[in-house]
Amino acid sequence: MTAETHGTDFDDWLVSTYRDVGSFTMLFVLLRIGDTSVDLLRSAYLHVVGDELRWPDMVQLFRGAGVDWSGAVFYRAGREGLERDAFRRNRKGDSFFCANQIHHSGR
Repeated sequence: MTAETHGTDFDDWLVSTYRDVGSFTMLFVLLRIGDTSVDLLRSAYLHVVGDELRWPDMVQLFRGAGVDWSGAVFYRAGREGLERDAFRRNRKGDSFFCANQIHHSGR
């Protein structure tokens, strides 16, 4: 049996995280990625209370930040603080990174 996919890595991560832990708080940071630099632009959090949120919804939310961005990093926060989950370990990092998957910057 293969896992169902939902369109983007972000969608798959959100659905599997919600399935595994239920409602959770997601911290995220918008980034500008240059040839030799990464600039931190904005950060915020939201409470995930279902698995219906998708990447285009996040892009719409990011437009409100008013910055040109080219990537984002997402963290799941638990009662103990930031959580390391299987998705991130499988990708050999401490967080889930998502480049702008619809080839559209924040503005």
